[in-house]
Amino acid sequence: MRVVKKIIKRTLLLVVTLALLAAALVYGYIRTLPTGAPQFVSPDLLDSGQAPLIFSCQKNAALHVAYDVTVSIYSEINGQPVYDSRLRFKTQLSQANGDVVKGLASDIRINEGQGDMTLPDVLFLSRISAGNYSLFTAFNDLGLMKKHPMAMLSQLLKALSVGETGNNYFFSYDPLQRTYRYRHHSEAGQLTVERAAFPTTANFTSLVNSFSDYQSDWQVTLGSGCLPQSLGSVERQALQAGAKQGFIRFTIKAQQQAPYADLSALNYQPSANSANHWNVAAVDGDSLGQPLANEQQMWQILGQFNDNRDMAALRQAANYILDHFSAYQTAEALLQADLSDQVKRDLIFALGASGRPDAEGFMLETLDNLPPDGGTAVDMQKVRMMVAVSSHSQLTPGAFDYFSRLANNPAESSNVKNNALINMGTSLSQLKQRQQHSDYMTSTLRAQVEQALRENNAQSASAILAAGNAGLSGLEPQMLQALDQGSAKQRYAAALVLSQQAQQRPALITHLQSENSDQVTMAILANWQVDQLSQAERQQLAQIAAQAGGQKADLINTFLQ
Repeated sequence: MRVVKKIIKRTLLLVVTLALLAAALVYGYIRTLPTGAPQFVSPDLLDSGQAPLIFSCQKNAALHVAYDVTVSIYSEINGQPVYDSRLRFKTQLSQANGDVVKGLASDIRINEGQGDMTLPDVLFLSRISAGNYSLFTAFNDLGLMKKHPMAMLSQLLKALSVGETGNNYFFSYDPLQRTYRYRHHSEAGQLTVERAAFPTTANFTSLVNSFSDYQSDWQVTLGSGCLPQSLGSVERQALQAGAKQGFIRFTIKAQQQAPYADLSALNYQPSANSANHWNVAAVDGDSLGQPLANEQQMWQILGQFNDNRDMAALRQAANYILDHFSAYQTAEALLQADLSDQVKRDLIFALGASGRPDAEGFMLETLDNLPPDGGTAVDMQKVRMMVAVSSHSQLTPGAFDYFSRLANNPAESSNVKNNALINMGTSLSQLKQRQQHSDYMTSTLRAQVEQALRENNAQSASAILAAGNAGLSGLEPQMLQALDQGSAKQRYAAALVLSQQAQQRPALITHLQSENSDQVTMAILANWQVDQLSQAERQQLAQIAAQAGGQKADLINTFLQ
């Protein structure tokens, strides 16, 4: 497990250097890269004909557990309570196929100070990765409204996850957006696991040496299965309302119980929870902040964000930009030599995190006002802006069309065109998750990818990554050919994408026998879990390592441990 995380970290740093992988730039934004690109899960991955992956920590049986859960949410502003609620429910987690997990939350009761009220059942999906214990790597709320109390399910899955010692974990579905590390130790034969929660800007020294300083209020009782028998977790998030300071605190307690439902009879559709409405009285940190009075306050917030990570204030800065700046003025600010790169980066991040429907059009217009082929510094702002657009919560098909035009604009640099192509794949994947894509978009991206691979042009490596981001099928023969005969960038990209497909594992193991690049070897191993390999596949890898020697052998042997 440790080598996989190191591989992913090296992999993403390399991709940022090559400016090939847009997803890596998201993590480049937080400087220390804890894990690979976010995983997604959707009903499309449910396949009744595919058996569940068997994890050794689950005693070679499919995951099938349930919990009784209590959640409390409490908030204060300037020492005054502003919200206090209790949420109680049962939840069951049952492995469906592969690493996909079906979830059900039922018997839901909420009390916001006016007595218990009952809520309808909630369905959800996740994906699981298991070593000695399990991690939930993805979450899909199946159309649940954003402010619904059961949005807490994402935090429950994160809290039930138990990572390995020495690795960094970033749960992309977690609204708190922190980096977590775990520490295992044994006392009197009893295994204990501790967890530390770091801000996403923590540097490597902090992550390695400051575990105790960031240790979180999190306790689990471990048993013989993949998941904890019991859980207690408390996390706080700072809030700011103008000059007023406060916090919101989430407390989760869970106790494992016997499974109680047959989830195979339930209908897991993308909009399964769309009818679950609730007028929740929860604290919204964004709405607490007062509008900024002037531009000076906006620049002050942007200048301080790298240190305080105050998302409520950052969104107020984004609101000020959207309400008082033109796209031309924003582009001019991004071109100013006396404005630090950190502030430029956070300005773009603020726009992407604003959540406003008008932010996408504003960002695309800002891109239009940045000069074509303006050099490395300008290219960096364009790449950041594209990543902000493709990860925006209000992403529309218009962004995909814009990236398509940019990827084919002869006036732009190769760096920008390559990243635009990658963001075509990323945005198409996001739109698929929201059921907002079209066959036209898929065919447009496929045509561009196939042309790049056929012509073996400067976009071919980016085309492979775009196809991987979008989940395009049928391109595996061209990717295998690129892996065998392509440039260094093409071989790396092909290895990274093909390794995400279990059915390509035999071909990749065969390829490893003659692979002489450590980077390509790392890319192949990056998306594999040793407990998901068959005994024969593990033996093949061990034999390859024995014959190879050197760094290649070290990489494979460490992976197999």
